[in-house]
Amino acid sequence: MDAIRKRVKDKLTASRKYACEPCGTLFFDKCNLSIHQKTRKHLDKIEGVEKKLKRPANNAKQLANVASKRHYCGVCDVACRDTAILRIHMATPRHIRKAAAAAATATME
Repeated sequence: MDAIRKRVKDKLTASRKYACEPCGTLFFDKCNLSIHQKTRKHLDKIEGVEKKLKRPANNAKQLANVASKRHYCGVCDVACRDTAILRIHMATPRHIRKAAAAAATATME
């Protein structure tokens, strides 16, 4: 069974002619490669930005997101690539809940 999987994988890899060297991904056509090259994942890889699974809210991260000119929600510690996505985030129940909790904490102090 492993030999069959290896053959199929080799065949698929051989038919993927277009490669993104920094990311190590292969594509069947040039169009998909150019779409990939515009994604945040690819751009972060080129800039050397590493994505962490757990994102603790700290001042250094906030400063880094502001410096990279991303749109940033300080309440939720979320960085967005443009204003439209930030607006969508601001309308989510999670953001509204966190903003209300932050406002309640601020008024108690």
